Amino acid sequence: MKVNLFKNTEKKYGRDYKNHYIKQYKIFVNSAEKISDRRGTTFSILLAVNSIIIPIILNSFGWTFLKNFWWITIIIPILGILICLIFFRLITSYKQLNTIKFKIIHEMEAKLPLAIYEKEWEYAKEGKSSKIYLQFSKIEPVIIYLFCFFYILSIILIIFFNVFG
Repeated sequence: MKVNLFKNTEKKYGRDYKNHYIKQYKIFVNSAEKISDRRGTTFSILLAVNSIIIPIILNSFGWTFLKNFWWITIIIPILGILICLIFFRLITSYKQLNTIKFKIIHEMEAKLPLAIYEKEWEYAKEGKSSKIYLQFSKIEPVIIYLFCFFYILSIILIIFFNVFG
């Protein structure tokens, strides 16, 4: 099912067409900005949560009271991996939604005097050149992968030190 973005012509809609069009455009651009803000907040929360989990894991290597139950300490990095996977999915979802929103914004700009977002994206080489514009969406997964790598390494070290150490 293909939906036409422009349901009415100016003539068919009436005299408020231009006014309502601009209002809808502003609302839609604002909603795209809110998604970006939410994505940034989500990423900040991910960093904060990992900033709490990592010291706990590092301290757990000295927890002698769990000597016979050392396997319990594996739960912490597993929890960290699960949290990273959830945040990865959230951040990906925000990226997908904003990609769609900006396609619509570009279509709406076709009927406006200036196509500022489309021009900005052109100047950014559509995100294909990191020398001109490095997309945050390319950095976010790397950071999440690094956290996951740390958690997997922690699990291996916990097992190694408690089984062989």
